[in-house]
Amino acid sequence: MAAYCAQCAAGEGNDRSDAYRFSGFVRCDAGSGYISTSGGLSDTHPVSTHMLFLRQNMGDLGFLDGYVWSISALHDKQHDKHGQLLYWAEGAAHYGYELPLWEGALLQTKAGPFCGLHLDYVQKHNSSIGVSAAQRLDNPYVTPYWGGIWLHKPSRKGLVVAGISKEIEFCDDLVLSAYFQPTWMDRRRYMGRYGSSMGEKALMGGAVAFVLFGVQLDWKVSDNVKFYVALSQYDVVNRQARRSIKCGGHYYDKCDWPIFRMGVRLMF
Repeated sequence: MAAYCAQCAAGEGNDRSDAYRFSGFVRCDAGSGYISTSGGLSDTHPVSTHMLFLRQNMGDLGFLDGYVWSISALHDKQHDKHGQLLYWAEGAAHYGYELPLWEGALLQTKAGPFCGLHLDYVQKHNSSIGVSAAQRLDNPYVTPYWGGIWLHKPSRKGLVVAGISKEIEFCDDLVLSAYFQPTWMDRRRYMGRYGSSMGEKALMGGAVAFVLFGVQLDWKVSDNVKFYVALSQYDVVNRQARRSIKCGGHYYDKCDWPIFRMGVRLMF
C-alpha cells in the first residue's frame, strides 16, 4: 500500500530518544509501480511519491504524529483517468502510546482520522474520509505489526494489513530490512476492487486478496540524510481475484509483479 503500509512495515518516525522531542522527515522516491491504499496494484509504470511525516512526543502522555503523502506519474499512460503531477494525496493524524513490555520490547499503538483527496482526476470524486489504526511490537527479534483503514465516505469499507519485519544491521550506517505482509479486505472493498464475492476463501466477512514481501537497504549518510533502495513482490493469492484481474484489460492488471524503489529521506 501507499504511505500508510510503508509506515506499518518500516516503523518510520518511530523516535523515542527524547520525551518531548519534535521530529520528522521528508521522503521522496521513484518506483517502477505502486500499491494504492485502495488495495491492489494500481500502476506498473514509473511513479514518484513524496511524504512529510511529523511527530511530537508528550512524555508519559504518549505522542502525536501525522503524515501527508502524494504521488505523481512519471508517464502518461493513465491520462484518461488523471493528470501526472500530484494527482492523489492522502494524510492522517494519530494519537499514540508506547508501552514497555519487557527489556527491549515496546508495544506502539496509535489511531486517528484519515483522508484521501483526488487532486487531478478527469471525473469528479468525493474525498475519502475515515479512521486509521496501527500497532507494532518492536523487539530484538522479529517485529509483528498490523494496521487498518476504515472509510466512512464516500462508502463504508475497510482494509487491514498485518505482517512481520526484521532488520539486520551490517554496520551503524547500513541496515537491511525484510518484511512479509498479507492484505485483508472486507466484502464491500473486495467487491469494489474485484467485481464479485471472494469465493471459498472468505475470512471474517472478507478475504486476504494479496500479499507483499520484500527487502529494503538503508544507507545512513549522516544523522539527517538516508538513501534507500527496495524491492517488493506483489502476489494475488485469492483465486477469484486472480480470475477477475486476468479479465481486466488494463496494462496494470497483473497477478504477480515486482516493484523496485529508490529514494532519499531527510530527517530533522
